[in-house]
Parts: sequence; C-alpha cells; structure tokens
Amino acid sequence: MSEQGAIGEAVARTVRALRAGHGWSLDELAGRAGVSKGVLVGLEQGRGNPNLGTLIRISDALGVPLTRLVQVEEEPPVRMFRPERHVV
Repeated sequence: MSEQGAIGEAVARTVRALRAGHGWSLDELAGRAGVSKGVLVGLEQGRGNPNLGTLIRISDALGVPLTRLVQVEEEPPVRMFRPERHVV
C-alpha cells in the first residue's frame, strides 16, 4: 500500500473511532468542525482527499492534535514458533 493510502486509512479509522468515542453522529461532528457531512462520510470511508485546513478543523473539534489523525500505526511483526515436542 502506498504511503498516501496508509495515511488515508489511518485518518478514516481514527476519525471514526474518535467520533464514536464522543458519541457523536456525523452531523454533530460536521457542525462542530464546520465541514459538510459529505466530507466526513468520504473521509471515514477512506475516500476523498481533505485539505490541511479541513483536517485541522476536524482534529480541533475532536480535541486531538492533527498528528493523531495522520499517525500510521504499523502492524507488529508476527513471530512463528515451532511447537514443542513432548515424548509420551
């Protein structure tokens, strides 16, 4: 996945989780952030390409720094272990 795609997914996941954590509807967050509901729908679905001003208004409304919205959390590496053999 491209870096832009990873950031888009991170923003979508984070905005959706923070909005749900506040117990807000899309309409409520849109009103608090001063953006349209359509912008938020696209953002939460990983579509669209919001400008910096839009992301700042959303992060301010959610009470988090902008960097929290765009933080890409990488999956921890998976470690495989051989099963231990027991003689019975």
